[in-house]
Order: sequence, then structure tokens, then C-alpha cells
Amino acid sequence: MFNFEFATSKTGIQKYVSISRYGVSINRPVLDEMKGVDKVVLGYDSENSILGILRYDVDQNYPDDVKTFQLLDHLKKDGSQRDWVRISCKPFIRFLADKSKINFISKTHKYEAQIIDGGVIAVLKEETSRE
Repeated sequence: MFNFEFATSKTGIQKYVSISRYGVSINRPVLDEMKGVDKVVLGYDSENSILGILRYDVDQNYPDDVKTFQLLDHLKKDGSQRDWVRISCKPFIRFLADKSKINFISKTHKYEAQIIDGGVIAVLKEETSRE
């Protein structure tokens, strides 16, 4: 009759980053790629319009007041895994909106995530269509 191949993290559920007024959200496929990462830092490369969600590395030369964010809240109270995690960072979103000239305050934007060594990046010029 039918021979379905079902959507799984390996067969077609897209890795993405969403940015809204509240913060940056990453979905389960991205979290799966970032196993073992408990702290991240957020950065923006304005020259290339790239958001970075990078593993916090104590040996890296960050500004003295760099803010770190925990990724440990990816489990629900019942122990099951969430489908996404939001990094709450309103001040960074205001900074990002100002630098990128993208209005994250009134609309959520969704971007394809690219896994790199040490984290994930999203090119903010190439928004993923909402389906």
C-alpha cells in the first residue's frame, strides 16, 4: 500500500533558531547536536549578519562582563525532553534588533541553524519560510 518514511531528526525535521522579543529559541534537532553543552554565550557578527550560540569556553577571551546562559532546562518536570529551549535574553534581542535592523519585537523570525564546532550559527539574512 504505502511505504512512508517518517519525519525524524535524521530524515527531515529542520534545525532552526527562532528569535522573538523574549529571546532565542532552538529546537530539538539543534539540542541533540549540542549534547554535553550546558552553558552558551550569544554573539552577533554584524559584518556577516550571523547570530552565534556558542559553547562557553573558560579559556576563550570574552569581555569581562560576558553573559552566559544555561541549556540545562531542556527537560520537562516529568523527565521527558522538550521540543525546544528558549534562551531568555531581552536586552540582547534589543541589541540584535538595533544592529541587524530586523524587527524582532513585533514578529518572531525563524532561521535555519548551521551546526559548527562549538555551537550553532544562523545567518539572519536568510529567514526560513513559515509553514
